[in-house]
Amino acid sequence: MDTPPETTDALALQLLPVQLLRLPIDDLGLPSVVAETIRDHELTTVGDLLGISAPHAETWLDRAAVDAVRQAIANAIERGLPKQAASVAFDPLDWPSLQAHLLLALDDGQRALLRALIGIDEAPVTLVHYARRSGLDLRTADALAERTRTRLHERSRALLPRLRQELDLELRTFDGLVDPHRIARNTMLATMATANVDPHFPIRLAAFCFPHEYVLHQGMLLGTSPRGLRRLVTNLRTTVARYRLPMPLATLVAELEDGRRPLPLGLVTHLLRTELRLSFAIHESGEVVVPDPRSPASRLAEILEEDGGSMQLTDLIFAYRDRYRRVTPRRLEQVLRREPAFVLVGPERFALRRWHEEELEAAALVADRAVRHVCAEGGKQNLLRWLAAEGYDEATSWLILDCVRHDERVRLLGRGEACPATQRRSQVMVQLLSDFRRASGDVVESMFVENQPDSRRRLVERLLTHNRMFVRPEPDRVDLLSNYPFNEQRLRRLRKRVQRVLDDRGGYTTLDILKQEVERTDLGGSWLTPMLLGEILRRHGWFDVLPGDFVALRDRGLGTALMRLARQELRDAGGQLTVHEILRQRTDLAEFTNCLAGLLNQDPLVQSQDGKRYCLV
Repeated sequence: MDTPPETTDALALQLLPVQLLRLPIDDLGLPSVVAETIRDHELTTVGDLLGISAPHAETWLDRAAVDAVRQAIANAIERGLPKQAASVAFDPLDWPSLQAHLLLALDDGQRALLRALIGIDEAPVTLVHYARRSGLDLRTADALAERTRTRLHERSRALLPRLRQELDLELRTFDGLVDPHRIARNTMLATMATANVDPHFPIRLAAFCFPHEYVLHQGMLLGTSPRGLRRLVTNLRTTVARYRLPMPLATLVAELEDGRRPLPLGLVTHLLRTELRLSFAIHESGEVVVPDPRSPASRLAEILEEDGGSMQLTDLIFAYRDRYRRVTPRRLEQVLRREPAFVLVGPERFALRRWHEEELEAAALVADRAVRHVCAEGGKQNLLRWLAAEGYDEATSWLILDCVRHDERVRLLGRGEACPATQRRSQVMVQLLSDFRRASGDVVESMFVENQPDSRRRLVERLLTHNRMFVRPEPDRVDLLSNYPFNEQRLRRLRKRVQRVLDDRGGYTTLDILKQEVERTDLGGSWLTPMLLGEILRRHGWFDVLPGDFVALRDRGLGTALMRLARQELRDAGGQLTVHEILRQRTDLAEFTNCLAGLLNQDPLVQSQDGKRYCLV
């Protein structure tokens, strides 16, 4: 839609400099006939001429005269105004003056783009969104933005130096970043923010005008280039490995600087919070970097809160990884299914329980009838199919299943199926326990699995590896935990003892050291082999047992951190490396030599032809 002439005239009078508006008509160099016609209407300056509405001017100015006036004004601007504008002072605390200097030098297309990107009198949009709504391809829009930026630097020579000066002062004040909510008063930045009722307006303008000096990141303006930001984030991820936390902040900054120019502390702490999702604590030695104290459940609740509705498991995994770098789907699904704060409202779709309190109260009445149906029919029953036949929709059916899950009379089997809970254990587990009692001791695992029926061999192998009732006292031998002197009380004491040892040793140590510590109590004995101790800790504790007989606190993510560093070295090398060649580049991992070799052999992203040299798949 074309802008009305009255609006165009008012905008011109508002944006054009006073020197142009006061320029006499005689100084424009117009043809004598055109100049005499304008003087006959008692118009002596350019401002007087521009103040006339378009319909009125068309009655006495023909098209040739209008073209002559436009060309004369353009010549006057090219000839005299740029030089004069550089010496003309403007009020940095007056928004109309700032806006005029900002938009005067731009043509219509450039002015529209700048208004849209930084949000002058409209909601700001990204360059991609602006290109889409304007019918431009991204390359054309990017070229237009570059021309706009160049024109601003050429013509706004009074505004941009003042903008850069105030930004540099803010960066020095806040150690490398500009907080839009803490900008100093009586500055040009504060004037822009107040006039536009948007504290982020001035930092959007700065990020647009100086794209190679500042980066807009998570609501802050960072005093670094985009390339420098990417390099710093990469170094942070490499330096702040989970197994090294808690880590003194001063030590971290010193390692990052590594003889180079000092890093702004405010910039580093901002990236640690936003990119790595870490927190800070005050210790006797000063400020230290610590893992985020929030649990996975609270993080998932926050993601659901922001989305405002139920989400598929896949979407939750991607959203979680986008914020917190890494997580396994199995781990998230366990949290969602076990934590009472969440409820399943569809196939693999979760929501917050408090959103459905009323529906769950109504579903509890139907759940009792569903449980009695399963118990009366006996065997495996498909409750989802039965509820659909009863006239309940899918969302209500899943809420009813959630209520059924807490009833001790039935056992849910997955996929909406349930059976009466007539037995405490499955038939496979009953048969396994009977076989072990007949053996009267440990059995050879490979032979035991091979002798199982084909229909349940895979299940038996998984139970022997993960079920808490079994342990491996030695390689390829499996036994029942009940054959060893560990009840729940002694297991609790063992976990606490191991926790104290790991806390004293930075979160990880070897099984041999742990066994020596356990031997000092009544929990040990000659029968407690390092492998048996590792099996008990892996199956009954919050510990990771890694290759090379390393034990680490699970929340430290030691194995994940080691594999990430090893893969990075393989990626940088672009070929095959041995473990010793990797450690030559990462001398800080020398103590994990045996552990790293085992992890590389287990990693599906890494392959080796001879078991010694590794490369990425």
